[in-house]
Amino acid sequence: MEKPPFPGSSTLASVALTCQSFKEPALNTLWRVIPGLDPVVRCLPHDAVRTIEEKNDTPVGWRNFKGLRFDRNLQPKDYTRIRENAARVRVVCRPRFGDARSYALDKLFLHILYSRQEVVGPILPRVQHAMLYVNDFEGHAVYPRLIIGPRLTSIDLVAFEKSKIKVVNGVEIIPDGPWRTIKRVLEEATSPIQRFKIDEYRTEDHWKLNTFAPHDLISLLRGFDSLRVLEALSLNIDHSTLLHFSVLPHLQELSVSLFTETITYVVGHHKHCDHFFPSLKKMRLNTPSLEPCAELFKLPHAFEHLTAFEIRGEAGTKWDLYSFFQGIRRNASLSTNLTYLKLWIAFYPWDLPLNTQAIDFATIAPLLSF
Repeated sequence: MEKPPFPGSSTLASVALTCQSFKEPALNTLWRVIPGLDPVVRCLPHDAVRTIEEKNDTPVGWRNFKGLRFDRNLQPKDYTRIRENAARVRVVCRPRFGDARSYALDKLFLHILYSRQEVVGPILPRVQHAMLYVNDFEGHAVYPRLIIGPRLTSIDLVAFEKSKIKVVNGVEIIPDGPWRTIKRVLEEATSPIQRFKIDEYRTEDHWKLNTFAPHDLISLLRGFDSLRVLEALSLNIDHSTLLHFSVLPHLQELSVSLFTETITYVVGHHKHCDHFFPSLKKMRLNTPSLEPCAELFKLPHAFEHLTAFEIRGEAGTKWDLYSFFQGIRRNASLSTNLTYLKLWIAFYPWDLPLNTQAIDFATIAPLLSF
């Protein structure tokens, strides 16, 4: 048996072999979280596959990987061990980047693995959470189709490699992605998506509030009517999308980026909404200005259950802390329920903000009534 991909896996495997009473609990724990499809392909008969060495291009340069090739045609009976363990899997994450024990599974290998099943479809029917890259959905999206099944309710997507972001007139634009394909694949899962996270891969720990979300991505996000958690701090959403999220009955956590103009528009059109984020408990914003946020707090029936609020700004922006704290004070629900508040500005150590407002007694006076 090859070395297991996760720390502690070998211990669990040993426990499973100790006695019959330990076997099922140990195997359930061993298979509950897997690093991609590596453990799955290791269940194929040894005479069906062979390991090869290959060199792949990655975001940090060329690296050597172990690949797999089929030595013979797959038969339905070759999936016996996979079926025995696949029902135990609940979470599929991605292998650690550059892990020499992980296989690089190319599109042809995945297509054969997918198409030679007795019943073509997800190979992991009980997965509830999956971590995927946006480029996994390019082409026929075979890798996601092997993973995403009828019980999926949570998904993490990594997207927007730095080298692929376009700059138009000094503004970064997210390139078109396979968003429609992602939407189709997720719609095949019968369970509604309750948690959705989209993050960006960057070789530098630095980004600004100037990345626009494409229309198809916004359409994808607006299709999740049962969302409880949305983490998309890297994306700017427009006013209509923010208003759409503001009336979702089950949304409890929200992380997005907003331009000042977006917040200002929403404040002016909130009269069309009965409640503003009726179930929201935690909110994270990336925005260049505090003043519109203070106006959000003053809206009627706004943030009635909010307990945690975090705002990230950019270096070089002046925040009116006094007005912001006054806005919190005027919201009766926030004055009672808010237990966590964090305001911070992102900057490099060599690029300190020069005009950040000083915090004195007059600034924090509105907070003294909490």
